[in-house]
Order: sequence, then C-alpha cells, then structure tokens
Amino acid sequence: MTNNQMQNAASRRAFPITLEDVVAEIKRRGDRKAITGMARFGIQTSKAFGVSVPQLRELSRKIGKNHELAQRLWRTGIHEARILAGMIEEPARVTEDQMEEWDQIPTHGTLSMAAVETSSTRPRSRLERPANGR
Repeated sequence: MTNNQMQNAASRRAFPITLEDVVAEIKRRGDRKAITGMARFGIQTSKAFGVSVPQLRELSRKIGKNHELAQRLWRTGIHEARILAGMIEEPARVTEDQMEEWDQIPTHGTLSMAAVETSSTRPRSRLERPANGR
C-alpha cells in the first residue's frame, strides 16, 4: 500500500478524531430512556448518556484503532467513552500499567467490554497471572 493509499484509508475512517468530537457524538447519540434501563443493571449513570453498544461499535469502525484517543476517552470517566476506548485501543500497545489502571475502576459492563476488545494481544495484568507468576 502506498503512502497516499494509507492516508486516504486513514482519512476515510477517521470520523470524529478529537476527544471533543467523540464526546459530542456520544452525547448526540444518547437516549434518556436507555439511561433508566442502565440504572436497573447497576450501572453508574451519573456519567452515562445511554448509547447502545451497537452504536459504539459503529462509531469505533469510523474512528479506527487509536491508542492515544483510547487513553483520553478512558480518562473522561464517561461510561460509553470507556467502552469505546476498549474498542479502539490498539491491543499491541496496551501496557501492563494501563491494564492495572483499567482493572482498578469498578464500572459494571465497561471493564468487561474493554477487556474483551483488547484481550487478544495485550499483556496480562498482575491480577490475571497464576500464583507462580507465569
């Protein structure tokens, strides 16, 4: 693939690429009724907008893999932003420290989704290693 082809491919998938654009898109897609449903499942809704996982997957395909943006999304503390962070994270760039940080935040559903999305090639966190350390 030539440089020009790579740039064209990147620009096609780079829908909202700034943190501000992504958060605005999450807010735009939010559904107040969904927030009520989330609360029934014990999800902390004070930092949630009620965006469905299929909508977040669609958004992640438009964004593409982006380690830096994933980090910034996670730090917002927004429920859907954290799920999206797991979807756009580059598994090969996930560090043990990052997984330790993500493991420490008890957000029902969010950590599970992030772990599923990044588990294929990421290093195992200390909590996941067997007692013998391997």
